[in-house]
Amino acid sequence: MLFRSAVVTLTLLSFTGCTTMRPIEDFSPAKVHQHVQVGEEVHIVLASGAVYDLVVTKVEADSLVGRAESGKHWRIKYDAIRHIEAEEPDAFKSVAAGIGTTVAVLYVVLAVAAYAFFESLEE
Repeated sequence: MLFRSAVVTLTLLSFTGCTTMRPIEDFSPAKVHQHVQVGEEVHIVLASGAVYDLVVTKVEADSLVGRAESGKHWRIKYDAIRHIEAEEPDAFKSVAAGIGTTVAVLYVVLAVAAYAFFESLEE
């Protein structure tokens, strides 16, 4: 039972992808479409100091529209934004996590196999 639980847990962890937030230097209306896509998570700091973490639902000509974790939708004009970061998959971290998980699964399998082998010798 322990073996099964360990394998299931480690397998689920192997599906975890790593992301990082990348700053967007030019978020002018003409360029924002190149950097922000619908479905991406963004971290926005306004000139007023207000901070929003949103999932982008629409990229408009003059504003970003997104949904906060609370479910509330926000429309933020580009000229009100002081700083913006968008989510980006981090391939290196994802590969490293996958390799680490694979090594951990192999270690658990070998440990359980060794335990079972030595238990069978005692009988």
